[in-house]
Amino acid sequence: MISYPEAQKKVIRHARCLPAVIIPLQESAGCVIASDVCSPINLPCFDNSAMDGYALNAADTVHSSAKDPARLKICGSIRAGSPKRKILRRGKAFRIMTGAPIPAGSDAMIEKENALVRNNVLIVSEPVRKGRNIRYCGEEISKGSRIDLRETLVTPGVIGFLSGLGVEKIRIYKKPRFSIVATGDEIISGGRKLGRGQIYDSNTPMLLAALDAQSITPGYVRRIADRKKSLKKALSRAIRQSDVVILTGGVSVGDFDHVKEVFKELGVKSIFWKVLQKPGRPVFFGKKDRVLVFGLPGNPASVHACFYQYVYPAIRRMMGHQSAFLPEEKMILKREIRPDREKTLFLKASLERLFGAPRCVALGYQGSHMLSSLCRSQGFIVVPPGNKTLTKNQKVQFQHLPEAAR
Repeated sequence: MISYPEAQKKVIRHARCLPAVIIPLQESAGCVIASDVCSPINLPCFDNSAMDGYALNAADTVHSSAKDPARLKICGSIRAGSPKRKILRRGKAFRIMTGAPIPAGSDAMIEKENALVRNNVLIVSEPVRKGRNIRYCGEEISKGSRIDLRETLVTPGVIGFLSGLGVEKIRIYKKPRFSIVATGDEIISGGRKLGRGQIYDSNTPMLLAALDAQSITPGYVRRIADRKKSLKKALSRAIRQSDVVILTGGVSVGDFDHVKEVFKELGVKSIFWKVLQKPGRPVFFGKKDRVLVFGLPGNPASVHACFYQYVYPAIRRMMGHQSAFLPEEKMILKREIRPDREKTLFLKASLERLFGAPRCVALGYQGSHMLSSLCRSQGFIVVPPGNKTLTKNQKVQFQHLPEAAR
């Protein structure tokens, strides 16, 4: 049996970044960009108006004043998307819309709300600065320039930016292929009537949701009864077609827990089994060639904790994220906590931010079989093993769950 820090180190050591692939930009949300991007166009791609107003030549306003204003005849309008090339003559002005191309001969524009127009004549009572309200071609990015986006997470903002450049495909680190195998004679899917001794499967839906938050959809999901032959067949298929396999249940020492034996027969090398932690002590981590195999305990709180402590970092490492682990910070404790002498505790906790510094509080119903506290959990209070009680107002290590930011 190993410690929690040792277990995390072993997972990270074996979770290698997957190869880069090129995929459609619109399918890349949640991925990490694997290379710089070369801009195919200037941005903006032409000189254009920053707002609705009037395009003019600044030289026509050099001597304008309230007593002797410049008077510029408005000779037409230019709308956004207009394909016609317009030329502005001296002493004239164009009505122009936001995003419309600046006509040749114009080098400034007056915003509509500050313009005085009478009888189709623009009256300018002070000099207008050259370049006023003009977005110049290539002022943000020039064509052919390299944009440093390597190791950047693809967010809606990144997709919007690259779409604005006309980029259709992007090179990203490949998402790992996942399989989930849930074991147990007692588990059934929701919607069916419970029989004696049966429970609804909460682990599979929970894991599917956690993977979906990482933009991953498992290719193979199965529920298997505690039968060695069926389990071996399902795990063999899962390993063949996956980069990561998650199995829930069957990793303890019960009479019908066949998982370790099946792993051995399938050639899965055990890296660790059992960690000094609570919940999730009998967690298994192994490897078959390049495939990572996680055997998580059957209790739902254990599955939840083990996923975020071990599977989540492995996913992020494989997808090229710079930071693999849950974000941590020191947080003030609201109520005292008694540590375990030998085990690291992962206590489901919520945050209070009413006055002053935020405080964390361990929720009730911490049992590994208990589900309700997961609804209000915003993260884990991580309590190292020891004999000394953690007191109220003491600072403790708090890990934020990625889906709980609010």
